[in-house]
Amino acid sequence: MTLCINPNCSHSKNSDDLLICSGCGSKLLLEGRYRVIQMLGEGGFSKTYEVTDSRRNPKVLKVLTKNSPKAIDLFKQEAKILSQLNIVGIPKGEEYFTFSPANSEKLLHCFVMEKINGENLEEWMEKRSNQPISENRAFLWLKELTYILHDLHQNQLFHRDIKPSNIMLKTDGLLVLIDFGTVREITQTYEEKLSAKQVTTIHTPGYAPLEQVTGQAVPQSDFFALGRTFVFLLTGKDPSELGDVYQHDRYTDELENWRDEAPQVSPQFADFIDKMIARPVTKRPNNTQEILQGLEELDKVLHPPIVLTWERYNLHCQLKKRQTNEKLLSDLNQIFQNDFVNSLPQDTIENGQAFKLERTLGDLPSWHSQAVQCVAISADEKLAVSGSDDYTLKVWNLINGEELYHLEGHLGSVNSLAISRDNELLVSGSSDKTIKLWGLKDGKLIKTLSKANKVITCVVFDPHKPVIYSGSTDGVIRTWNLETAQITHAFPWHPNTTITCLAITPNGQTLISGSNDQTIIVGTNHTLKHSTLVMCLAVSSDGKLLVSGSYDGEIKLWDLDTGKLINTLKGHEASVLSVAISVDGQIIASGSEDRTIKIWNLDTGEEIQTLDKNLGAVSSVAISQDGKTLISGSRDCSVKLWKSIF
Repeated sequence: MTLCINPNCSHSKNSDDLLICSGCGSKLLLEGRYRVIQMLGEGGFSKTYEVTDSRRNPKVLKVLTKNSPKAIDLFKQEAKILSQLNIVGIPKGEEYFTFSPANSEKLLHCFVMEKINGENLEEWMEKRSNQPISENRAFLWLKELTYILHDLHQNQLFHRDIKPSNIMLKTDGLLVLIDFGTVREITQTYEEKLSAKQVTTIHTPGYAPLEQVTGQAVPQSDFFALGRTFVFLLTGKDPSELGDVYQHDRYTDELENWRDEAPQVSPQFADFIDKMIARPVTKRPNNTQEILQGLEELDKVLHPPIVLTWERYNLHCQLKKRQTNEKLLSDLNQIFQNDFVNSLPQDTIENGQAFKLERTLGDLPSWHSQAVQCVAISADEKLAVSGSDDYTLKVWNLINGEELYHLEGHLGSVNSLAISRDNELLVSGSSDKTIKLWGLKDGKLIKTLSKANKVITCVVFDPHKPVIYSGSTDGVIRTWNLETAQITHAFPWHPNTTITCLAITPNGQTLISGSNDQTIIVGTNHTLKHSTLVMCLAVSSDGKLLVSGSYDGEIKLWDLDTGKLINTLKGHEASVLSVAISVDGQIIASGSEDRTIKIWNLDTGEEIQTLDKNLGAVSSVAISQDGKTLISGSRDCSVKLWKSIF
């Protein structure tokens, strides 16, 4: 179906084979290449549509509905700015044009831009019944948005209308700042008009500071609006519910007491938000760099290094290396273990499934230089492998924690890895669009598979055949013959989106994929659904249970035979990035963007333990065959080894 955008058309729906509207005679192929598919929304000044270009790429068409000179100026300004900017987190503008409907003298001002798949934060909060977000999610989002704002301000622009409805949460979990109709360039002319009070007032009540309401907006006005946005996200309450934002003296810091509505927020983070929404401009951060530096310092306060753990670990290593005073070492270990056990909840001790940090693999110089994205343990429990954003893989000795091999060859992040069932082969998939096959025992490169020409997001071995499966950013699963290095099959299971994870049943009969489209496809049997993008998958050793983790922090357990949902586990405060199931089917381990690992009882769904010794998001977890060893990879560049204490 093709829509006609003539506002006076009596029959706007047309078949796709028409070039002229059957209702009014207007052109249906705008600018000779844009076909309107559906209306997306309507605001006070414009309508938005989804369109496809001549290559069938989805775009957004924005059509101005109010033709006042001021509205046209703002519309043209937005089109100009978005067409010139090339900033991650800001939609890319494509083309501005005017359209003349049939039998009308009124021109329609049109602008085509990048289509953002997702929902704005106001809509997202409504779907959550305005449940406040966690401090950890707020911290990560504030940092992400400040980086976007930093790039905007570096281009001598400020937004002037930051609010939840102007921030999009994409299906891949990233944020995008939208609606640049009110953006302003910082020029000498603007500053002269500002001093003469000749600037037009544009603002959203509750989010704009007093100086903007009175026509005196400055770049720091964006900081106030951003801070007020996070007050809404952290409290779940509209500014009007917290009191009139303009009721107090403009020269004081006095604000409504929003902290009472956000008990999950630490005093330090609340102080940081209060600084952003201070009444006087001079009390706010001077620039985005100051905010970013403040966030770095705040991160150290909220997530301090585990000094005591490192002191204990270093002492342990020194005693072991010197092989002296063995009794002291034994006593020391016993004291540490007793302290640890005594600190655990009674039900955790009775359950018999608790882990403690044994060591961080390798010494500091041998760590990855960037975030660890994936880890795996060999079936014989002797080796562990990690892959990183630093383009390398490392093979570790699980017995002594030493690095055995440092594998180089990829030209992009290592997004996924897998070890063959016989412990002979290692496969890695990368952002450089290649898959590499390595010898696990010697670390030598065997061959490179490079026919996909797409970013490789996930790889798995077939447990019984010389075959691997890969998922990519184009939504296609590819089957590779390891003997010929050729693609034998390609399955477009998740078209026009990214496959985030793959899993396969132990008998090799069923391949399972998760995607940014919020679905899990179980072979030809079932399609399962999350409410947000699917981040990770794991299959039980008996092939009967599937565990999935998603962007909203939920873990779901599914019956693979029936496709029915068995249980939903909630406890993480941010995205679940990795899940693993013990071979005996007793526990689930999950790693999250909230920097924790959680251990769950698989049968009851109860949380057994939280491991929080990570300084970065936990991107990957793996459990050994005997269930006694857990390894984790983190965005703090480390690979940690955890041991069961029972």
